[in-house]
Amino acid sequence: MGSGGFRVGAGAKPKSAEQSFLHGKRASRRAKGSRNDAKGSPNAASRPVVALDVPASLTDDQRAVWLDLAPHAQRAGTLTAQTAASFARLCAAVVRLRRWQQLIEKDGETYLKVTIDGAGQEQTEIKAHPLITRSQVLEKDIRSWSKDYAINPFGKPLVTDPAPPRDPFDEFDEPPDTLQ
Repeated sequence: MGSGGFRVGAGAKPKSAEQSFLHGKRASRRAKGSRNDAKGSPNAASRPVVALDVPASLTDDQRAVWLDLAPHAQRAGTLTAQTAASFARLCAAVVRLRRWQQLIEKDGETYLKVTIDGAGQEQTEIKAHPLITRSQVLEKDIRSWSKDYAINPFGKPLVTDPAPPRDPFDEFDEPPDTLQ
């Protein structure tokens, strides 16, 4: 199975213009006026950011999370009208995780489980709070979703405004009208 896909940062890393030209790749000749220039790039920073309205179905806490995280996702170009419902679920998950963490803080991380065995003896056992495991799983999911929306750092710089690569061999190229 391959490991590529539509995840941020997936796939082969681009070669420099010099490497592409020396290796004979067609992309190296597209330096000027091609679909890879800043105007046509899906990652272009000049792309207008369209502010989305907060969905009316969100609670006040979820709305606060949306207003906190949405500007980052919109700047990254990952929050669009098509992904708004999924982003709302991310906001709900963040609120749920905060609520669970408050409960764990209030109740304590452990509790005593008391059972009576067959001989009538009382047995006590220290147990972890039942929400600890669930909150750890939810926190992992939130980190993953945050990467999907490019609002959680993951150690790789995002190219937002790629400058067209400079062809190092331009000085040796002849203008097209002088070729016979």
